[in-house]
Amino acid sequence: MKSDGIGGLYHGSGLGVLRSIVASGTNLTFYSYIKDQFLLHGMKDSSLVDIIAGMVSGVATVCAVNPVDVIRTRYYNQPYDNGVGRLYKSGWDALAVILKNEGTGGLYKGVFAHWLRLGPHFTLTFLL
Repeated sequence: MKSDGIGGLYHGSGLGVLRSIVASGTNLTFYSYIKDQFLLHGMKDSSLVDIIAGMVSGVATVCAVNPVDVIRTRYYNQPYDNGVGRLYKSGWDALAVILKNEGTGGLYKGVFAHWLRLGPHFTLTFLL
């Protein structure tokens, strides 16, 4: 509040909203699709189907949301002067800088650790 005012509390909030949209949309879509495919191919609705569909949706979700998380984290954590980021002007600018300096791989830093956190979470969510 001292350095950036009330607007400083909302730096990157659009990226947070985007992350929620991508994560929920991917997770629910993939879980539903995978489970439907199992049931269409003769499997009974069971805990095993829920576990496998949850794991697959976890992988898909991490692949879709990790780039947004990398951009969001870097945007959030950059230093600010009078409400203006020193490294990135926006999420789009952060994306451009990451791609220029690190390539596509830069958007997937920490993807395995991310999956270790989200994979079991989604598996248990759909199982329970």
